[in-house]
Amino acid sequence: MNTTTNTILNIIWSLSIIVFYLAAILLFLKQQNKQFKYYLNLTNSKKKTVTFNKNLIKTGVPIISVKIHKDIFNFILDSGANVSYFNKEDFYKYFTIEKDIQEQSISFLNSKGLSKEEVIVAMLEFEIEKLIFRTEFTILDLNDSMKQFNDSFNIPIHGLLGREFFSKYRWLLDFENNVVWLK
Repeated sequence: MNTTTNTILNIIWSLSIIVFYLAAILLFLKQQNKQFKYYLNLTNSKKKTVTFNKNLIKTGVPIISVKIHKDIFNFILDSGANVSYFNKEDFYKYFTIEKDIQEQSISFLNSKGLSKEEVIVAMLEFEIEKLIFRTEFTILDLNDSMKQFNDSFNIPIHGLLGREFFSKYRWLLDFENNVVWLK
């Protein structure tokens, strides 16, 4: 091949690389724009939000208050927990529910290591800002874990709302605005 042909091939090769990178950049920008539009649609929509800002500043943990019957309970929003948990002591202090309760055997990691025990699972209905939710709670002794939290921040924690709940009700945690989007 002569020099002119080599030069033309090099230019074509260089142009194809540039086109490839431009396509990749455009695809990236398109994806970012979709995410931005989704965020704008959420923030500009009439969808309900619930704030967890009140205790987030103090604790660094998103906490939401729920109403069950006439009592208020505080739950940590924990998208890393598979299921929702209710502290055993608090549960038996406030509830004498016999229906919608079942026993299950589970394994879990606590401060004493891996433990396997029989637990109670209860279906509870609760209210958050006049919206009604119904989910299963695993009733578990959380006193050791929650005591440290309660002592440090003086906020009674009664349990955790986990990923199963978030999926069921399509909740979206928005840490930028310290709210939960309720879809």
